Amino acid sequence: MQRAGSERHIQSLNWLRWGAALLCAAFILLWAGAGFAQDAEAPAEGNEAEAASEASGESKSIPLEGEAKQVRSLLAMADLDLLDAEDIVGTGVYRDWQITARQAEETIGNPESTDQEIEELRSEVAQWREVFLTGRPGNEERLRTLEAQLAAIAKPTPETPEVDVVTEKRKALEEEIARVRLPHQAVDEALAQATGLIREIDALMRERQVDALSEIAPSPLLPTYWGSALELLYNFAFEREDVVSSDLVERRRYDHFKENFHLIILYGVLGLALLFRGSKLVRSYMPKSDADVASSRHWLIVFVLSFLASMAPLAGLLLVFEAISETGYVRLRAAALVEGLQYLAISFYVAHWLAHMLFPSADDRIGVADLVSDRRFEARLYFELLGLIYGLFLFARVIFRFEIPEIGTRAVILFPLIVATGLLAYRFAHVVVKAISLNRLEDQEQQTAFRDKILKFICRIVMAISIVGPVLAAAGYYTASVALVFPMIPSIGLIAVLTLLFRVVNEVYDAVSKQSGAHNDALLPVMFAFLVCLASLPIFALIWGVRAAQLSELWTTIREGVTIGGLQISPEIFFYFALIFAIGFMITRLVQGALRTTILPKTRLDIGGQNALVAGVGYVGIFLAGLVAVMSAGIDLTSLAFVAGALSLGIGFGLQNIVSNFVSGIILLVERPISEGDWIDVGGQMGYVRDISVRSTRIETFDRTDVIIPNGDLVSGVVTNWTRGNSVGRLVLPVGAAYGSDAERVQEILLEVAKGHPMVLAAPEPSALLVRFGADSIDFEIRAILRDVNWKLSVASELNHEILKRFAAEGIEIPFAQRDIWLRNPEALRPTLESTAQPSPKTPSEDSA
Repeated sequence: MQRAGSERHIQSLNWLRWGAALLCAAFILLWAGAGFAQDAEAPAEGNEAEAASEASGESKSIPLEGEAKQVRSLLAMADLDLLDAEDIVGTGVYRDWQITARQAEETIGNPESTDQEIEELRSEVAQWREVFLTGRPGNEERLRTLEAQLAAIAKPTPETPEVDVVTEKRKALEEEIARVRLPHQAVDEALAQATGLIREIDALMRERQVDALSEIAPSPLLPTYWGSALELLYNFAFEREDVVSSDLVERRRYDHFKENFHLIILYGVLGLALLFRGSKLVRSYMPKSDADVASSRHWLIVFVLSFLASMAPLAGLLLVFEAISETGYVRLRAAALVEGLQYLAISFYVAHWLAHMLFPSADDRIGVADLVSDRRFEARLYFELLGLIYGLFLFARVIFRFEIPEIGTRAVILFPLIVATGLLAYRFAHVVVKAISLNRLEDQEQQTAFRDKILKFICRIVMAISIVGPVLAAAGYYTASVALVFPMIPSIGLIAVLTLLFRVVNEVYDAVSKQSGAHNDALLPVMFAFLVCLASLPIFALIWGVRAAQLSELWTTIREGVTIGGLQISPEIFFYFALIFAIGFMITRLVQGALRTTILPKTRLDIGGQNALVAGVGYVGIFLAGLVAVMSAGIDLTSLAFVAGALSLGIGFGLQNIVSNFVSGIILLVERPISEGDWIDVGGQMGYVRDISVRSTRIETFDRTDVIIPNGDLVSGVVTNWTRGNSVGRLVLPVGAAYGSDAERVQEILLEVAKGHPMVLAAPEPSALLVRFGADSIDFEIRAILRDVNWKLSVASELNHEILKRFAAEGIEIPFAQRDIWLRNPEALRPTLESTAQPSPKTPSEDSA
C-alpha cells in the first residue's frame, strides 16, 4: 500500500510538471499575441531611429572605436621578429599598448568604474600580456653571435693600445647589440607593466568583493521594502511595454515571421511531441527482465535511457521557447521571461534526473546511494525541490538584470528562497548523514568507507551553511547570504554528477573486464577518479565566486612555472621530460626483452651472466633516457650544481649504507661471484639465490622463506657457494660400527654401497675410510663425489638405508651409547641395604586387627 501511494504521488508530480509547462507556454504565447496586437495598433510615425537601425540590419551593440585597431595591433605583435626597433618603440604596436595601459591606469584610479568595465579591461590587458609572452623577438641567435664577436675582441691595456680599426669595430658591434636588444627590452618592459596592471586590477576586485560581502542592507523582515518588491514583481509580470514601432519595423518583423514560419512550426510540433511523449517513448525501451539487473551492461543501459527519458521533456520545452523567440514578436520583457523560464526548466529537469539516479525507487536497484525506500523518496523530493529553487533564483537574477531594483528590494524577494534553501538543504543533508550512520550500526565489523567519510563531512558543512545563511539574510547581510547559500545547490549537483561519473567508469571497467566487482582491485578507476576530482576544482571555484580571471591568472602562473635554484620548472617542461623519458624507458625494456629471450640464449653465457648483462643494459638505458629527457626538455643542469653538492654531502653522511650496498650490487653484477640459482651459505643463512638487485639479494631458504641480504654483506663477508661453476660436489657420510666388528668387512660393505648409487661419480671413485676409534664405536666415513650436489640430502638418506640393510644381513651391529657404573667400596653400602630390607615392628593395634 505504501508503494502504491508513492506511485500515485509520483504520478501527481508528473501531471503537475506538465501542467506547469503548458501554463508557461500558454502565458508566453498570449503575451506575444498581446505584443503583436499592440504593435499593429501603433501609429506609423514611430521611432525612425529604431526603424533605420533594424532596416540596415545593424546590431545594437556597436564595437568600440579602437577595437579594430587593437586587433590589428595584437596580430602584428604576435610576429615581433618581423618588426624593427622603430615599429616597437615608435608609432607601431608599442604605442598602441601604451594607450591601453594608460586607459587601464585611469580606470583603476576611477572609483566610479563598474566591475564589468574593469573585467573587460583586465581581459584586454591579459590578451596583451599573452602576446608579449608568446610573441617574443626571434633574434636571440643574432644577439648571441654579436656578443661572441664582441667578446673575441681583446680589451685594450696600457701596454697594448688598441688600433683605430679595432676601436671602430668594437663601437659598431656595441651599437648593433644595443639595436638588437631594443625589441627585447621593449617587450620585457611591456610584459612587466601588463603583469603589474593585472595584479592591481585583481587587488581592486578583491577589495570590492570584500566590501560587497560586508555591506549591510535593510533586514527583509522589516516591511520597508515589501511594497516595492511586490510592485516590481507585478510590473514585470503584467505591465505592458510602451514600444512604438514604424511600418518599416512591422514589415521587417512580418517578413521575418514568414521566412521562419516553417522553423516555428517544426520547433513547436517537435517540442510538444518531446514534451508529452518523449519520456514515455524512451522508457518503453527499458529492460523488462530483472534476471541480469546487477550486471554492468544492464546498469549502463538504464543509465543512458534514464538520461534520455529525463532530458526529452526539457529538450521539448526548450524547442517551444525557441519557436516563440523565432516569431520575432517577443519584446524585451517577454525575452527576459523566456530566458528565466529556460533557466528554471534546465535546473529542475537536471535535478530530477540526478535525484532518480542517486535515490531510485524501491524496486529499482541501480542506484548509487544506499538508502531505504522511505528515505530514498524523501531525499529525492528534497533534491528536486532544491533544483526548482535554484531555477527560481536564476529567474530572479534575470528580473534584477531587467529592472535593476535597490538592494533592499532584492533582499525581500530572495529572502523566502534563502529560507527555503536552508530548510531543504538541512533536511537533505540530515537524511544522508542518518543513512550513513544507520549503515555503520547494521555492520559493526565493516569499517566506514572513505567515500562515506567525505560525504558525511560535506553534509555537515551543508547543514552549517543552511543555518548560517538565513540568519545572515535576516540580519541584513544580503550579499554574504546569497554568496553562501545559493552556490551550495550547484555544488551538491556537481558532487552528484561526479558520483555518477565514478559509477559509470566502474561499470564500464567491469563490463570490459567481464568480471563483476573488478574495479575494486583495479588502479585505473582510482586514478581516473583522482584526475576528475582534480579537474572539477576550477568548477567548484567558479561556483563559489572565484572570478574566471583569477583562475586564468593562476593557470598562467602555473604555465610559466616556478624557479628552483635557477632552474625553471613548468608543466610544458615536465610534460616533455616525462614523454621522452617514457619513450626511452620503453625502448630500454624492449632491448632487455630481446636480449633475454632472443640473443643471449644463443650465446655461451650462463644464466647468471645473461641476467647480469640484461640488468646492466637496463641501468644504462634508464640513465641515458633520463639524460636525454633532461636535455630535450631544456633543463640546464649547471644550475643544479649547488643542489647536487648539498645532496652529495647528505649522501656521504646519511646514505652511506645505501650507497655501499648499491656499489656492492654493481660489483656482484660485474664480477658475478654468485648468480641466480646458486646454492650459497652466508651468515648462517643457506638457500638458493633468486634475485640480485643493486641494493640487496633475495635468497630462498629450504624452508621456502625469503631472506633479503644487503649486497655489502655478500661482498665484504664470507660466502660459501656450493654450486658455483658446476653442480658437482662431495658428500661426506659418517658411519659407526660396534667394537668387535670386522673393520675390513665393514669398509668393503661401505665401498660397495657407495659405488652402487647412480648419483655417485665413478671418477674420482668413492672411498670408505676408518677415521677414528670413538668412545662408543669404530667411526668410518664414506667420501663420494656427486653428479649434482643439490641432491646431497636425498643421496645421504638412500645410502643410509642401504647401509642399514647390509649391516643387518652381515650381522654387524650399529652401536649406541652405553655406560657401565663401577663402585669403589660396595661393602660400605651393604648395612644400609640390609636395614632397608628388614620389616618394621608391628603395633598392638595391628596385632588385634
